[in-house]
Amino acid sequence: MMWTGNTKSIFLATLIILQYLACKSQASISLGTCQLSCDENENQLPSRVRGPPGPPGKRGPVGNRGLVGPKGSPSSCCEDLVERNEQLERQVQELNERMFPRDCAAVKNHVISSGTYVIHPFNESKQGVQVYCDQETDEGGWIVIQRRLDGNEDFYRDWNDYVSGFGYKEQEFWLGLETMHRISTNGPHEIRFDFITRDNEKLFAKYGQFQIAGAEDNYRITITGYSGNAGDSMAHHNNSQFSTKDRENDKHESAVCAVSYKGGWWYNSCHHANLNGLYADTTSTKGLSWYRWKNSHTPFAKFVEMKIRKLRD
Repeated sequence: MMWTGNTKSIFLATLIILQYLACKSQASISLGTCQLSCDENENQLPSRVRGPPGPPGKRGPVGNRGLVGPKGSPSSCCEDLVERNEQLERQVQELNERMFPRDCAAVKNHVISSGTYVIHPFNESKQGVQVYCDQETDEGGWIVIQRRLDGNEDFYRDWNDYVSGFGYKEQEFWLGLETMHRISTNGPHEIRFDFITRDNEKLFAKYGQFQIAGAEDNYRITITGYSGNAGDSMAHHNNSQFSTKDRENDKHESAVCAVSYKGGWWYNSCHHANLNGLYADTTSTKGLSWYRWKNSHTPFAKFVEMKIRKLRD
């Protein structure tokens, strides 16, 4: 078969067109297959919506203990509580001292005037004792245990009266041996004697150690450590027992000193001091005498006060 030039060109063009159409159809078929495959694969993927949480797992084992950290600063709250507690304790102590003063020195912390007050000197109880406090002499704080000033009170009494006490605290009185004993044995005490002579001269004798024993030892006196301007008349009576007209404990071989000198006292054999003698007697040895003042037994005083005070720390 013979092809002319035009015929050959037409045939080649037709062939090219057919091949083009065939390739395009194949491409469409392949692309559709791919799109379908991708859509099917996408439907098979898990849902993107988050489901509910599952149950908690088992607790793991306890780990090793960590290192101890540095010590922190004290809590300001705790410091405030401690300070508040200490403040309350001080307030309670101050209230106790006001309500139950142990002696006249404690009374003076709140009341500075002399007078009659109730003190609570005994460790074993809150029992009160009415006393006269001298808050003026020698810085105050003194418990007055005896006073003579006008002779209105009779001091020539029996044993029981001297043990329990008698008189009026604002006037002439004797505090009582048992009370003196209980106070003076509740810590170390000092004693002071104040005098006004009949010539209006003021004298005193002070002793740094004073104590009265109990009834079983007839209220024996311990008195040492003199100072003052009246002379040491109580050295003669140191370590003597108390005597009255009906209870003789003196050291005289024959005389009953309390009867002879009309008083109750720590007579030795018999006295260098007789401060519970006859007030009105101004000539004999039965009156208020203090031998070491001018070395004479002649009564010399129109005013006498005996007072004790707990030694200060």
